[in-house]
Amino acid sequence: MPEGMENLKTEKTVKTEKDERLTAMIHLIHRFLHYYRPSCPGFPLKPPEIGVMIHVGHFKRKHGKWPSPSVISQEMLISRPAVTAILNSLEKQGYVRRVISPADRRRFTVELTPLGQQMTRDAFGQFCRTTATVMEVLGEEDSRKFQELLEKVTAAMEHEKGVKG
Repeated sequence: MPEGMENLKTEKTVKTEKDERLTAMIHLIHRFLHYYRPSCPGFPLKPPEIGVMIHVGHFKRKHGKWPSPSVISQEMLISRPAVTAILNSLEKQGYVRRVISPADRRRFTVELTPLGQQMTRDAFGQFCRTTATVMEVLGEEDSRKFQELLEKVTAAMEHEKGVKG
């Protein structure tokens, strides 16, 4: 074998193994997310809708007021047009309502309706049960390690995207 060809073969093998790991990781993440999101027969919402509703409820509990669409967009890293489309769908289904600000009629906040509050509790409860199952399967030490790895990966992704964590 000519000089240097051995290294080339090794590099190709490493690249192929790395590509295989990359593909396996993509499939594994996809499968994990499929089972992690709330779903049950008759669950009428899409994952982005659920995420927005949970965020709206969390914002209200944390800040004592309802968020504006721009706050939802900024905090969830979703474009304004996407937030508008999600809110339109949620409002049409009766889960949220937009309330115009009395101080500035050009601005409004997003509130969960009673139906939206119940759906949010149900979805969040399902997230909690699924997360508890993950923690139970992993055990205490691996759960802590899994959390550390998720934090590390999330921080790296936020840094890459220029997002402040």
